[in-house]
Amino acid sequence: MLVKIFAALSAIATVLTVALTALAETGWNLLWIVPLLLIGYFLASNVLYVLLMYLGTQFFIDLNKPQSRPSKFCRWHLDQIAKTACLYFGAKIHVTGEEKIPTDRRFLIVCNHRSFFDPAVMVATLDKHGIIYISKKSNFRVFVGGKLMHKSGCLALDRDNNRQALGVIKRATEIITQDVGSICIYPEGTRSKTENMNPFHAGSFKIAQKAGAPVVVAAVRNTDDIMRNAFKRNTQVYLDIIGVIDAEYAKTHTTRETADLAQGMIEEHLEKMRKETCDSGC
Repeated sequence: MLVKIFAALSAIATVLTVALTALAETGWNLLWIVPLLLIGYFLASNVLYVLLMYLGTQFFIDLNKPQSRPSKFCRWHLDQIAKTACLYFGAKIHVTGEEKIPTDRRFLIVCNHRSFFDPAVMVATLDKHGIIYISKKSNFRVFVGGKLMHKSGCLALDRDNNRQALGVIKRATEIITQDVGSICIYPEGTRSKTENMNPFHAGSFKIAQKAGAPVVVAAVRNTDDIMRNAFKRNTQVYLDIIGVIDAEYAKTHTTRETADLAQGMIEEHLEKMRKETCDSGC
């Protein structure tokens, strides 16, 4: 949507410029000047948007002020920025299994973690499901995006502060039980640098256990290739919704058992996808 807005503004500005140029009879060769004007105005609209968002977030959003309910305005912009970033960096996203996501109740969604692009991919594709993300505290210092995350209701997690982490779990549980939104967390805690996943932190699943919510298990592939391929070629990125762990299971089993089940589902799925890729031309 943002790209369409930028393109529309660029086209309008170009038409006005060409019309004024024609009226002035400057003798410009409009056949080659029009594409340059379009590109120039398109880039200018991007820069202007970033500037306006920076000023807006800088002066009107306070990271130290708790956010009781997500701002729809900020969430829309966060979604659009994620979609635009994926487009500009050449991420072609393919989503499978989205029909498995519950639509009649809130849930906890967990996923493996390959790249800092993982949240952008999920925000860009699952925006209609009202998902609120738990992210490490340092991400909230990201230029413009960090404050939009805060205002959108995202929760900052301090990995080195157990007391604060418990507070985040409590707040995430309330978000689900009060029907404010669903919650997404990456239970590995940090990105895996190899093909093997890091062990899941069982504490992440206390949210589902305490809220009595189902756990949606997802797997992301190829997001670690986005930066390597950026501006050279597109990257085929896959977000697969593997399945759902029943709310009753999450409530009656230990968080360690639920964590192991979810991680096993993802590992089995990723191994299956690797074999299929090799069979088709590894």
